[in-house]
Amino acid sequence: MTLQIYKSDGQVVDITINDDSQRYAALCGDDYVTLKWESADYVFIEQFSYVEIDGVRYTLLEPVAITCEHSRKYKYEARFEGARGLLRLYRFINPVDKRVKFSLTAKPHEHLQMLIDNLAPRNSAWAVGECVDGAEKVITYDYLTCRESLELMAQTFDTEWEVVGNTISLRKVSYDKDTPIALSYGKGKGFVSGVARKNVGNARAIDTLY
Repeated sequence: MTLQIYKSDGQVVDITINDDSQRYAALCGDDYVTLKWESADYVFIEQFSYVEIDGVRYTLLEPVAITCEHSRKYKYEARFEGARGLLRLYRFINPVDKRVKFSLTAKPHEHLQMLIDNLAPRNSAWAVGECVDGAEKVITYDYLTCRESLELMAQTFDTEWEVVGNTISLRKVSYDKDTPIALSYGKGKGFVSGVARKNVGNARAIDTLY
């Protein structure tokens, strides 16, 4: 598969990615692509270069790992982050007095709006999406990144978060309730090879509750 890397200086680099390149996306978690490719010549890919896959932009936030096997064979491995990864770049501050340690008592949409107010100076395209309704709650932000602050909001209001493009939502993430995917056991009816399920946290059943 051939992709184009758009460098921050405006140049475009064509690459043919290896089969072990992959995309990873998790609910209330990371969304990134790991690209691996080879080249006969050394090519410098600076940070904040990006690729577009299925209409989604992924940005290079960390230096590319390069292995020189000999003068005509360079191996590259790079992790390009989706919009969620960009939230880790910025410190969450109080827009009024610029404090990085403060408490805010507000409703869910007000906390979320403050997050957008933090991101807007960097990119005016950031916007508030869907948001749960609830009573005011106090959240103490203590030297957190925007990503950590969003996770704390979801934890405080017992909900989930989602980033689609530059729109951030604070609500339970659920799709296709009326059109579920039918799955069955048997030869030729299972998952594709490599799909797996794992437990997160303490998934053991409770025997007796006092």
